[in-house]
Amino acid sequence: MVRSYLIVKGDEIYCSSALGSRTFLLKNYFPDTHVDKPYGLHMSLGTAALPNKPIVYLWVKDHSGRVSGGLATIPLPVNSAQLLVSASAKLTAIAIVIDDKALVTGQHEFQSPSTLPKPLASIESEKYGYRLYFFGKLLTVTSWYEMIFFSLTISMLVMMLIYIYHGKAQDMRSEILRGIREGQFFVVYQPVFNLHTQVMAGFEVLLRWKHPVKGLIPPDQFIAYAEHNGVIIELTKHMFELVAKDAKLMVQHFSPGMKLAVNISAVHLQSEHIIADLTAFRACLPAQHFVCVLEITERVLIKDDAEAERLFKELHDLGFELAIDDFGTGHSALIYLQKHKMDFLKIDKGFIQSIGQETVHTPVLNSILQMATDLSMKVVAEGVETEKQLTYLRRSGVLYAQGYYFSRPLTCEQLLHDVSHTD
Repeated sequence: MVRSYLIVKGDEIYCSSALGSRTFLLKNYFPDTHVDKPYGLHMSLGTAALPNKPIVYLWVKDHSGRVSGGLATIPLPVNSAQLLVSASAKLTAIAIVIDDKALVTGQHEFQSPSTLPKPLASIESEKYGYRLYFFGKLLTVTSWYEMIFFSLTISMLVMMLIYIYHGKAQDMRSEILRGIREGQFFVVYQPVFNLHTQVMAGFEVLLRWKHPVKGLIPPDQFIAYAEHNGVIIELTKHMFELVAKDAKLMVQHFSPGMKLAVNISAVHLQSEHIIADLTAFRACLPAQHFVCVLEITERVLIKDDAEAERLFKELHDLGFELAIDDFGTGHSALIYLQKHKMDFLKIDKGFIQSIGQETVHTPVLNSILQMATDLSMKVVAEGVETEKQLTYLRRSGVLYAQGYYFSRPLTCEQLLHDVSHTD
């Protein structure tokens, strides 16, 4: 019944159950949403994915302060209304009116409520902001029962969406904390190769969740929920513990200087405990063996320049290296990179996949590579899958790359097995 759930932060859709952890401008997809209101019910003739399928979308404000709120979309109950009209001896049409839009059974376009003929009867919900107009020849007791039943169905649907939204967020929070306690999370390592020496230079740590009932849950879903429901720091610290345990085995197989890259969320990065947490993590690793790289996504950069400068300097002084992850997918960070010292720039796989295809991404990729050269930043190409992509990156001076061309993400056991057999 529910088509999708979406999390909104500021003016952006930050996460979607349908598309995962991707950022979209709210106004481009759900322009009628007012994020300052506690609830809001609106209509659309469709979405970008399903343009000809009318929907109702419900806005629910989040009062925790972690995010602005959430949206739930459901198919507009036009078919139910049409069935009611067809089965009724007296009703000829039903119009659903939300905001300044009206959709009448049997029609495929919105019209202004002022253009509708006078209804036989109407039912209005002031709380949820919708009206139902019923058209027909004669009002009977049976007609009233039909109208009230349909109206109650709509109201119950809205109330259920609100309940599901709040309940889903709380359930996911509890599930994540239970998963930490019961050891459901594990880490895999995506090898990163030096394109000049053609040897492994390090690996990126990726967190995975194997739920006992639901199986493997996509990381772009559970990480986004963890960020917005206040458990991302606990989840990250649990990941640190898993990595530290594996590192005691890895030290016997990798020479000193191997890069160990971990992702840090915006919430954790701006937490007052970030330095203490990272210092504790590094203290659990074999001394002077791994170089810790902190990957920060472009969309969560600290806006306060003075605060960013202070934090980044402290992290560098402690021996951490910094990488901008998924560059090119969020807000422009060019000025940011000119102000603050970053060690690595990771290019999103979407740009890498455009190599050799002459898409709109191609000139953008060339500009990013030139910018990295000008700023003396080392580049890591993500999602490399073909020899053609590898050749282009080498010719362009890219130093590091990762992707299925080299290796899929591996558990510690798989990684050590591959290394020992290669040796």
